[in-house]
Amino acid sequence: MIRRRRSRPFIAVLPSLALIGLCAAVALRALDPALAAGTPPSIVRIAVAATCAAFAVAVAVLAARPGGRRLVNVALLNLLLAGAGVEGVLRLSQTWLPHAVVALLPPDARQRLAAERGMLTTASIIGSGQLYSYIPGSRFPGQPWLVPDAQGYRNPPEALAGSPDVVLLGDSVTIAVNSPTDLATLFRQDGIPALNLGFNGYGPPHSRDALVRHVVESGRSPKVVVFTFCLCNDVTDSQAYARLRAVGGDWRDYLGSAPARDVPPPPLDRSWVATVAWNLPYVLVQATRRGDAGGEVAVALPRGTVRLPSGNLSPAVPPRPDWALALQALDDMAGRSRAAGAAFVLAYYPNGGQIYRPGITDPALASAIDDGRAAALAILAEWAAAQGVPMVDFTAAVRDANAGTMALASEGDYHPGEPAIRRMYEVLAPVVRPFVTKTK
Repeated sequence: MIRRRRSRPFIAVLPSLALIGLCAAVALRALDPALAAGTPPSIVRIAVAATCAAFAVAVAVLAARPGGRRLVNVALLNLLLAGAGVEGVLRLSQTWLPHAVVALLPPDARQRLAAERGMLTTASIIGSGQLYSYIPGSRFPGQPWLVPDAQGYRNPPEALAGSPDVVLLGDSVTIAVNSPTDLATLFRQDGIPALNLGFNGYGPPHSRDALVRHVVESGRSPKVVVFTFCLCNDVTDSQAYARLRAVGGDWRDYLGSAPARDVPPPPLDRSWVATVAWNLPYVLVQATRRGDAGGEVAVALPRGTVRLPSGNLSPAVPPRPDWALALQALDDMAGRSRAAGAAFVLAYYPNGGQIYRPGITDPALASAIDDGRAAALAILAEWAAAQGVPMVDFTAAVRDANAGTMALASEGDYHPGEPAIRRMYEVLAPVVRPFVTKTK
């Protein structure tokens, strides 16, 4: 009796072929120059393409053998099941996903979740020139207390009537979207009319523009203008503003100056887990370049020990020459405030390393942070003395608030939560009140 050789159906090879095709699509997508605005692919994308190509070759070799096909099919099934599970977890927990994960999601999901949390999105921002703000009346489910006024800033409608006694300028630290209470609200609760013109991403030049448009040109006559200088990014934001102004760029260019996340090839572009995996290599490389991959640092606070990425505690401070553009904007703000009949107050907000400094036990890191803080304060104090304006240092207030409870937007972040905002007000109000009462 002649035994027939069992046929091997083509369907058994289909999973391997699909996987090879997917690897090829991902590799081609990674090498697409259009993703880098026409520039050659980065080393990260080349590495991704090479890895996909090597994986495709390995699958092809295995698929040529009966036992290998079975191995590929089982591995692919497990991969699909695991991916589906992670996909489900991401979608079900979207309300609680960290900002770092939201930034890696597909564009539609990223925009929606970012808008719900009061973050900057093309759907919630309007602007002119390099000045921008929220679309008036926008709503943010993640921050129900954040209701933009008719100018797009964080103020109740009545705050726009007449001239406020206090105008607050600054960036995300000043608008404080993660806190139910901001500094302007606390001033108003004390019977001092206040207007908050702080906004996410602003550098000193943006605050100068906001002062001109919403105070000087609007005919408002405040008693005092307070600008909060955020060490974390005000120097670099001033440089970015100047670069774009030189080439005629606007707020869209400014907000889009950071490298954008993109998506993998179809059909993976709709998958959250696939998009996160696609963007992760780039994020890891950037973290390494910033020093975030240097491990964790144990920070011993009165409320307990927390472990934070070393990149969140960087002691780095921009060198003095880099401060020129920021200081020029400060000159302009102080001069325009005085011309409008208002006193000018400079406030200093520390970076993450300086906030967590009391709990850092590494002598070298602690010393570097102290040196950086001293250098930054020396530059600003020198400017304040030359201008004859008072200066407020928020460092001790934020440290005190964060010692007994987590007082920031999240652990390791530098943005203030409500406990920090209230302590900051206790430091700022005594400096501001004399300027208000003198003119009443």
